[in-house]
Amino acid sequence: LKEGPLDQHFGSEIMQDICFGVDEISQYIHFNDRFYTRNLITRTDDFELLALCWKSEQKTPVHDHNGAKGWIKVLQGQIEETRYKQDLSPKNKCLKLHSQEKVSSGDISYIEDEIGLHSLANVSSKNCITLHLYSPSVVYCNDYDQKTSQAKKHVLVYQ
Repeated sequence: LKEGPLDQHFGSEIMQDICFGVDEISQYIHFNDRFYTRNLITRTDDFELLALCWKSEQKTPVHDHNGAKGWIKVLQGQIEETRYKQDLSPKNKCLKLHSQEKVSSGDISYIEDEIGLHSLANVSSKNCITLHLYSPSVVYCNDYDQKTSQAKKHVLVYQ
């Protein structure tokens, strides 16, 4: 890989070119009954690659990516991505639903803060595994209250 953060086109090419399955990354596949897991595959200052493992009904809070670009590829199952826009007008200050989309096995989704905030959820009854590429690496993000748009810093950890 080239040095420096990845641009949207190059990151998309990388994710499209990934053709390994769950078996090839089995050492990074770890589920938890209480919450989805973030399992680090590799990390530099310029990018990080993670396997996220989701049991049924597990989801993220609404969050940003602290300026990073993010690509998601579903390796197994299906994830629902819900995107939001912030309404920062003094009397509203809330998150507005922008779009909702199901991302299925083999599909890729792209997000960056300029597009908006999002949340991810496994709404199926089966386990789901997603591959996430972030550039640059994300140390923390902000989680958002859906009603007030209030942000709370969230330091990210790996399982």
